[in-house]
Amino acid sequence: MNDKKVTAMEAIEDMKLAKLFIITEDGKITSSVANRYFKQMEKYAQFCLEDKQNEWNEKIRSLVGMAGEVSNEDISYELYSFEACGEVMEFLDKNNDFDKLKELIKLQGHTAGTMSLLGQVMLYFSSYGLEFVDNIVGDRLGLLANLKDEYNKVKRKQKTVMKKLQK
Repeated sequence: MNDKKVTAMEAIEDMKLAKLFIITEDGKITSSVANRYFKQMEKYAQFCLEDKQNEWNEKIRSLVGMAGEVSNEDISYELYSFEACGEVMEFLDKNNDFDKLKELIKLQGHTAGTMSLLGQVMLYFSSYGLEFVDNIVGDRLGLLANLKDEYNKVKRKQKTVMKKLQK
């Protein structure tokens, strides 16, 4: 078996070909490259909030499944945020050091757009979401409108849960 890491773009292209040639397994369109990509990404589900673990895998499969319907760039842009999020969640699970995490974030090479998507995925799937936004995005939060809205929503939800626990 080939152990080379599969990129999102390779998985998307292979899924597009599978759809074009109607390659199926158990009645579903399948792609060996996409399946390897799914396996790579499934390892990060364990770092998600428990009630979001299955959704993590389903979302990645859904995104790759959009190959041929949506531009490859749009799909890979979103998948990149999941890859980055997986790496961040794994890092924080092993080493809760936000100063060292900043080095990883820098190596990932984010733009404002990918940082915003990463923050949204972190807030939705990770128990570290709020800490991530506070420590990594920080003062730049006001510049990322979509992320700021999601952050405020999660923050309100956390406050509500804390009030219920205090009663």
